[in-house]
Order: sequence, then structure tokens, then C-alpha cells
Amino acid sequence: MRSKYSLPVILSTIIFLIFSISCGKKNEVRSFKEEITEKKPAMESHGHGMNVPGAIETNIKWDTPEGWTSIKTESKLRLATFSVKEGDREAICTIIPLSGDAGGMKANVQMWLASIADREYSESEVDNFISKQKKFRTRSNNEGTFIDFTDITSKEFDLSIVVSIINFPGKTLFIKLNGDKKVVKNNTDKIFKLSKSIESGE
Repeated sequence: MRSKYSLPVILSTIIFLIFSISCGKKNEVRSFKEEITEKKPAMESHGHGMNVPGAIETNIKWDTPEGWTSIKTESKLRLATFSVKEGDREAICTIIPLSGDAGGMKANVQMWLASIADREYSESEVDNFISKQKKFRTRSNNEGTFIDFTDITSKEFDLSIVVSIINFPGKTLFIKLNGDKKVVKNNTDKIFKLSKSIESGE
């Protein structure tokens, strides 16, 4: 008995199905790639702060606080990374030199606040917060600002940050301790002393 469907019709149907499946897969792959591209940051972030193009070569020395453990990382941004522990609590200190002003102090402070605070801060509140931070000079007489975020959050187990922003000709050095609030708060004096000990060989 001859089939009611002719051979050309069957072949046309098969070709149409193959084409439809192929196009569907291409559209899925394209959508997936577009989603990944949209989510991928343009530049690597230095922790809680502005996205920046990367670290620069520099000759900087400092005094490492007693009890801090140096950690090897694959990050090309960092001059050094330290683990600071108290029992099972931990904070991480990073030293990162960046070109220029790395986005500017206010923009970085705004992003750090956004990363730990439970509310938004107005422009005037950010300006007021910055104005209250401690100014200092390093061993090589570079100007720095020591920014303490530990009073921003109220709970003992919150994450917190303290950071020194030190100005050099053509670059900015960030020394940041972030992690468990109690550990950060207990090591505020140590990171401040480390910041003041900074010495540039340039």
C-alpha cells in the first residue's frame, strides 16, 4: 500500500525540523553568551570599592604587624595579603597600589558604605563622614587618610572595614582590612601603624 505522503514532502518535513532545532540551539547559545557578557565586570574590583584597571609596579616597604600571617595569592593587584585571626573569626588585609586616584576617595567610600551599611547615605552624609576621618603622614611623608567603618554597623558579627588611602605622585595606595567586625575593630591600631610605616623607595 502506497503512503499518502510523497517522498518530497517527507524530505521537506525532515529538513524543516532539522533547521528549526539548529536555530533553536543557536538562539539559546547566543542568549547565554549575552547574559554572561552583561554580567561580566569590565575591570577587576579591588574588594569593596571601585572597579579599576589593575595594580602598577611600585617599590614600597612597610612594617608587618605582629601576629599577622602573610598569604600567597594569584591576584596581580596585590602587593601583599595578610590573614588576621582571633579564634574562628578572621579578617583579611590587602595592600594594593593603583594608578591615578583610582576613582577618587568619595566614590570609593560610597561603594564601601553600600557594601556594609543597612541604609543608603546621602551625598552630604558621605561628605560629613569623610571629613571626620583621620589624616596622617607616612614614613616617607606621603599624605594619607584613615577611614574607619566599624561604627557603621551595629551588630557584633557584622562585616566591617578600615582602610588607609595614601597618595603618591601618579598613584594611590589602598591598605584595607575587611572581615569580621570584632577582628577588624581589635586591629584598627595595628593597620594604622602599618599605614604610617609605609616607605616608598622611589
